[in-house]
Amino acid sequence: MTRVTGLDHVNIRTMDLAASISFYEQVLGLTATPPDGLIPPTGANWLFDANGQPILHLRLLEPDGPTTGPFDHVALRCDDLAGTIARLDAAGIRHDSFDNAAMGTTLLFIVDPHGVRLELAFAKD
Repeated sequence: MTRVTGLDHVNIRTMDLAASISFYEQVLGLTATPPDGLIPPTGANWLFDANGQPILHLRLLEPDGPTTGPFDHVALRCDDLAGTIARLDAAGIRHDSFDNAAMGTTLLFIVDPHGVRLELAFAKD
């Protein structure tokens, strides 16, 4: 059975990346780090907490692209990839997967009943 083992990160889209980075660094003391090649160079940045964990992911909001507003998705660390896929299939829940070799994870993307996009991150064995 799927178990959520922790919050991985929250993805926020912004029209002003510099202002957003400044806010999170100055107000909350987070540290911004450019992406490590996993994301196209769209100005995305990771913001790390005091423990060195990437907890916020900022990226540019495309003015005329599809949007859920500034809130893009919540990422959860999970286990039991095969069991999760079986449960999603049995429930008729559409899911997309992405093999993120650089981070050693497999990601499943689903949408909850309210339209919130969830990224389920499974560590590779």
